[in-house]
Amino acid sequence: MADNVYQSPYADDLTYNDDCILFRRIRPDWVRWNQTGPNGQWPRITSQAFQDYNEPMAERMGCPAPAMSVALAHVLEASGHLPEALLVGFPGYGLASITVKDARDAGQGVTLWATSEEPWHGLVFGLVVQIKSPGTRSILAATAVWLILPSRPQRG
Repeated sequence: MADNVYQSPYADDLTYNDDCILFRRIRPDWVRWNQTGPNGQWPRITSQAFQDYNEPMAERMGCPAPAMSVALAHVLEASGHLPEALLVGFPGYGLASITVKDARDAGQGVTLWATSEEPWHGLVFGLVVQIKSPGTRSILAATAVWLILPSRPQRG
């Protein structure tokens, strides 16, 4: 039975305190504009906004397993950038935050996964399961706080 236990190829970086902020880009279609979220956020961020890369995408990104892309606020700040910089090249997207505690409380780990374009890039990944369940994604969505709203789609 022990052979079936998932062992993440990532290591949770325990130097990140619970109050460390993680930013997540939010696409406009990941928003329910006519609903309020469980923590009072308006509009409601859907659980889809907290999905992992699938295995082929993770491989293309150079990641050993599925994970969710985030930006580590303290690394972004140390590099002299404001959160708004995360939306350059992502027209219409918004920006929300969760804390490292939010991620860990949902059974996730956090690690820096810097790229040459984004030295603040990090990953949120499953500690005991490879892919975030819909329930885990919903928990993360419920804890998210808006920083910048995405562009509201125009009705046609």
